[in-house]
Amino acid sequence: MSEREREKILICVTGHPGSGKSVFSSVGRKLGLKVFTMGDVVREEAKQRYGIVDKFTLGKVARELRDEYGDDAIAIILSRKISKIRDKVVIIDGIRSMDEIKIFSKIGKVYIIAILAKKITRFHRLVNRRREDDVKTYEDFVLRELRENNFGILDVIENSDVYILNENISLNTFIDISHKLFKELLDEIYEKEKT
Repeated sequence: MSEREREKILICVTGHPGSGKSVFSSVGRKLGLKVFTMGDVVREEAKQRYGIVDKFTLGKVARELRDEYGDDAIAIILSRKISKIRDKVVIIDGIRSMDEIKIFSKIGKVYIIAILAKKITRFHRLVNRRREDDVKTYEDFVLRELRENNFGILDVIENSDVYILNENISLNTFIDISHKLFKELLDEIYEKEKT
């Protein structure tokens, strides 16, 4: 098997909480792509270390992992998992730093997709989806946003290959836009494979 055949294609999804990353990634999953979520690594670790998954514990564990293994700790853990699977194209949901991108670049070609939405829109989405670790107040939301920014998410967004604005559109429209983007991206990837 040639080096080119072994190289993976990593569709790395970034964006602040509530922007629509999970919905975007779920479209890729429906197209048969395997999805790895950065936050799941932290959630699993929080359960193991503290037996609880809430916003405070997740923030604490994310900092602990970075303190223990460096800024790219979660990417290192995930890149090991991804390297062991046969899938050529995978989605990584929840990229927060360029250090993570550098790690993933060691195992394949990286495409960065940024999902964008206004702060107030994202706050309402987070409150309405009622996930266990989501914010309940605007103050909590602002603190989470600052934490994400401190991890380096703004640099990743700035260096993205593609931007999707998920604002003032219906969920179905966003899904249609995501589906079209995946189709174009996969067509491009597989066309390059033939040459």
